[in-house]
Amino acid sequence: MFTYIQYVNAEEPSWKVWPYAMVANNPDMTFPGAEAAHLQYQGDAWFVTGRLQGTLSNITYHFCNIFNRIAIGVSILNFYQASIFNVDSGDYSTYTEYDYPVVNLLLPKLQNSYTELTLSFRTMYGNATWNHTTFNNGSYIPFVYQVHLSGVDKQGRNFLIDLKIDPMKYPSPYGGNTLNGRFTFYDQPNTLSWFETGLELNGTVTWGDITEPVVGSTGHIDRQYFPLYAGIFSPTGRQVSHIWYQVNLANGVDLSIWIQYRRYEANKIVPTIGITTYEPNGNPINQFATDINITFLSFIKYPNTSSTFFPPPSQNRWLPGITVIQCPSLNMILTSTYSTKIPAVDLPVEYFEGPSYFAGTFRGESVDGTGIQESTLALYRDWELLNVLQISAQNLSPESFNLTGPNAEKLVQVINVLSNYVNPNPLLENRLVAASYASDQVLPAINTLINVQDKEHLTEIYNDFYTSLSVPLQ
Repeated sequence: MFTYIQYVNAEEPSWKVWPYAMVANNPDMTFPGAEAAHLQYQGDAWFVTGRLQGTLSNITYHFCNIFNRIAIGVSILNFYQASIFNVDSGDYSTYTEYDYPVVNLLLPKLQNSYTELTLSFRTMYGNATWNHTTFNNGSYIPFVYQVHLSGVDKQGRNFLIDLKIDPMKYPSPYGGNTLNGRFTFYDQPNTLSWFETGLELNGTVTWGDITEPVVGSTGHIDRQYFPLYAGIFSPTGRQVSHIWYQVNLANGVDLSIWIQYRRYEANKIVPTIGITTYEPNGNPINQFATDINITFLSFIKYPNTSSTFFPPPSQNRWLPGITVIQCPSLNMILTSTYSTKIPAVDLPVEYFEGPSYFAGTFRGESVDGTGIQESTLALYRDWELLNVLQISAQNLSPESFNLTGPNAEKLVQVINVLSNYVNPNPLLENRLVAASYASDQVLPAINTLINVQDKEHLTEIYNDFYTSLSVPLQ
């Protein structure tokens, strides 16, 4: 049990009092219950990320964390994930641990409350926790949290993130007043979602042999709860994929951007996508826009050193790297660039999740900011890898080309001929002709590149595409 707090700390925003109705007449979106697990839902996901500055080393850190509850009848499949990044060097550590069905049924690793935010995951390296902070009398302080996130990476380095998290901006439902937090996620309608930004962060980071105090003032808390198992309509997690951007612009505007792709419909974009804004001077503060276009400029190969819970469909999987987000109604163009070379984390399916730098325009004004780019859009089918090859060739620098060989335009034209033989519809494919043309025309054209790094990169994509031609149709 807990006590509702009507007292408001003078140093805290006046909205920080329970009960707090984020959406009128919806108990599931009323605090403190909105922060807790939901007994009537089969799934809950808690996510927090933030940017930190080391006060001794001046290193810029970024961290991400997920607590995930999945309860289907008496079966469970919970997991905990934490990552820490050195934004300056690109180095990072990540750790994931599962609560397996049957094995942990009698004593689940994940312990949670259904009335307030109380999370604990019993990892091999100690308890990871996310709880409310308390007053001296033991009662909870609304909307102020403490996290203790531990892990060990594949190199054997321990890390520990101990933080007080104090949001300065009130919670926002995904979709603002348009959706009131209710949308279709991975083909499941009536998924609820909300977020908090403006996080004041104070604590310590331990990473390997280094322990130091850290502070920060940008970050994001995100919540989803699912009426049914989150993958009920995507059994392997790959029938639908997503890209999510969490953006903290330097002008005080925060963005939560969701794009979903139906893989079984040739990556058709799901209608309930959109950008939810938090604009301190906006009217209303939360606005929602659906006129989004995402352009891919580069791709990163998923490393086979990272593992997935569900067996991979291929060893050759490529995910978007640099991307451009356009939204005409917000007069917005933002380019997202990962701060880490390969931000792969171990989760049920292929997952890129890492700090990103954003630059461009918002409402016509020049802006920049930080946040994360998260993606499960792993491309491995022949026609998808052809698209990866086309875009990668198109965006090579002019210095990559030999004056006596094909230029960028000509190289793309050579590659584009493969579109006549490779198609999402198996009935329209001719893989034998595609393989013959690729080896006779495409590979020799790639071999004329004079930039060694670009040549090796494009050749690796080509090889993976060529290999996909001999894989059974998927």
